[in-house]
Amino acid sequence: MGQQDWPQEAPQGSEQGRSWQVRILNRRWPFGAAEMRPADVGNDLAGLMLSSGSVLEDVNYTKIVPNRFIIEVNENNYAQNYQPIAGRVIQQWTERMLRRLMTANSRLGRREYRFGGRVTIEIRPVNNLPPSQARVIFRIDADENQPAPGARLSAGAGAGAACLQMLPAGPRYPLNAPMVTLGRDAACDIRLDMPMVAQARLVSGRHAYIRQDGGRFFVHDGAPYGRPSLNGTYVNGRAVPAGGYPLQNGDTIILAALDPNQPRSDTPGVVTFRFSTNC
Repeated sequence: MGQQDWPQEAPQGSEQGRSWQVRILNRRWPFGAAEMRPADVGNDLAGLMLSSGSVLEDVNYTKIVPNRFIIEVNENNYAQNYQPIAGRVIQQWTERMLRRLMTANSRLGRREYRFGGRVTIEIRPVNNLPPSQARVIFRIDADENQPAPGARLSAGAGAGAACLQMLPAGPRYPLNAPMVTLGRDAACDIRLDMPMVAQARLVSGRHAYIRQDGGRFFVHDGAPYGRPSLNGTYVNGRAVPAGGYPLQNGDTIILAALDPNQPRSDTPGVVTFRFSTNC
């Protein structure tokens, strides 16, 4: 189905009358459960987001992808497979789309794609779909007050936002996206391309990332769902474990160390941040 107005199914009020796109998803596999499960929707959702008919192009030739999604499924299927874990499913779908966007940008070596605004997903039960189908209603919905996930973060955090401050006395970067990547790579949200960092090459291309989950922040070493960094990530002098580390207000994060037993913020070419919950 193509682009159309969806005044009855879309949110009401000030949003009524805006243009939405609609796609019907069908379960692909003849074996296994007959219902359209969350994993099935997630696979199709990530591909739909980057399809040529879904994106717009801004004046810088950056491709803007949809960020507002309403997922409709059969009411019985919803009650059995979606409602009990709806929050977790929405979080996983969001992370999967963000991961797909970051992978696409990384393969191209530039920031070709970004979300139109903060990603929001709603799941609804309906009585006009069979269990084997799902309906995706989506659009680009710009949010002027929030940085878009996948858009490079600029220095300067709004009051009350969690942030990373580069030390000593460096810029602050807000942590408003579900995942924020750090490194020398041009595809990173916080690109560390200072001359000393580029020359020393102690910081990896995709060195670390910050993940937000339920209001808490976790730092992970390496690329999301990829390789660890070459020289490690450290919080308060300790190496970040493989499963990530929960950040506390005031924690010091050091990217790279010549001696993993003694990470030092004054080593030329390493980068140090302080995590704050209220900047």
